[in-house]
Amino acid sequence: MSKPIFPPCAMAGQMASIVLRGQSGLLWRTYTLCSDNKIHQIAMNDPNTLQFVDNLIGGPTPMPNSPIAAVSWGVTNFQARLFYFTEDCKVQEMYYTQLLARSIPGWEVTSTIGDVVPGSVALYAQVAANGDNLEEVRVGYQSPSNPETITESYWVGVGPWKTRTYPKEMN
Repeated sequence: MSKPIFPPCAMAGQMASIVLRGQSGLLWRTYTLCSDNKIHQIAMNDPNTLQFVDNLIGGPTPMPNSPIAAVSWGVTNFQARLFYFTEDCKVQEMYYTQLLARSIPGWEVTSTIGDVVPGSVALYAQVAANGDNLEEVRVGYQSPSNPETITESYWVGVGPWKTRTYPKEMN
């Protein structure tokens, strides 16, 4: 018996993917905002078989049609971060770490890292890391305080998130 890839969704919206290194190989993860207004994780351990598990990601309710961005890093302690816009126009961070998963299953709600323009679909995430050593995570979005340019929140692994704004005009 076959099952739909986006249960219980009639359609999927924004998507983002990451690949993690597991003990038995690569772990392929795709995140999608479905028409049930929840973020689903389509988890595949072997993309050649196309066998998957559909996991719901908890957390604050996403803004309808919210973009999704994801980053991952690590070798002995893989980590993943998922970013999306909430219904109250915040940039929400969710996180998962291999070490944390042993004591608390699933994704954890973490920081709200900024405000976003209502209805915006501008979102990106980037990571710089060397193995398990994080250098920086950067998340760009459109802020109501500077809607004509990119606002970027960044984190260097310790302390709070910081924010910077790109110049309004490009050379």
